[in-house]
Amino acid sequence: MQEFITYDGETLYYKAWKAEEPQAVIQILTGLAEVSEYYEAFAASAVRSGFSVYLLEYRKHGRSTASYGEGNLFINYARDQALFLRMIRREEPGRKVFVMSHSLGTMVTQMAFCHTDARWDGVIMMGLSHNAYTEEKRRKQLSLAEAAIEKYGPDAMNEDIYEEVFNHLNDRFAAENSPFSFITSDRNKWEWIASLPYTSPGYSNRFFKEFVEAWSLLETCGLETYEDHCLPVLILNGSEDVTADLGTYGDAKLDLLERAGFEDVESAVYEGLRHSLLQESLADIITEDILTWAGEHL
Repeated sequence: MQEFITYDGETLYYKAWKAEEPQAVIQILTGLAEVSEYYEAFAASAVRSGFSVYLLEYRKHGRSTASYGEGNLFINYARDQALFLRMIRREEPGRKVFVMSHSLGTMVTQMAFCHTDARWDGVIMMGLSHNAYTEEKRRKQLSLAEAAIEKYGPDAMNEDIYEEVFNHLNDRFAAENSPFSFITSDRNKWEWIASLPYTSPGYSNRFFKEFVEAWSLLETCGLETYEDHCLPVLILNGSEDVTADLGTYGDAKLDLLERAGFEDVESAVYEGLRHSLLQESLADIITEDILTWAGEHL
């Protein structure tokens, strides 16, 4: 892991997997609580196919213990990733850089297009779930977070809010009795995720408040508002992804982008797979699909 200095002087950590003669670069924006280990297998395949891969761990994720900074922390995530993209372009001059984001990373990607100068050459989004976040759910969770901040302060941890936001996601898979069921159907991966030292870092009242606010911001700064309609976009979901109305949001987002005038958008739903496609048993197939798509857009 290497150090990266943010726009406000904080230190984050990143990993780079470099191909000997890369044809392009893939910048990964992870999901919530994910770290570089989640993408080792994907990166190895990408390097063999001639892609270098870079991954910057978010603030308070994995090895990056930096403060959230001033302002909405998710916009700060976007600012960090935009600055990291500049570094990548310096290290990989003349090469296209694709962004591959998962879940939370899809929100950060869209915020980067809206709130920063980040301009990737193609977008791959997995586990996209914005439309599953209803206005009623937002209001309830925002109220809980604001009450907790008033009572305990913004930096206090609050398991009640965590349960409200995330625990219902396993209801569909309750018989499996695992907190990781909604993530993947691969039981071996449940044990592997649980074994990582960064799996359950805990989140503050501020985190949850700004998490809800950030989803609301996407109503006015989603990728469909981006002006370059030639930007190629690939959207991937699993049909058992409960965060995304059982995978249907991929096609809903595709419709939004096409109605906005985007010319090169594809959406695919993988039958029987859950939220984290690259943690599923068919990860090799999904990896091949992603790298094939990227290769077609060089």
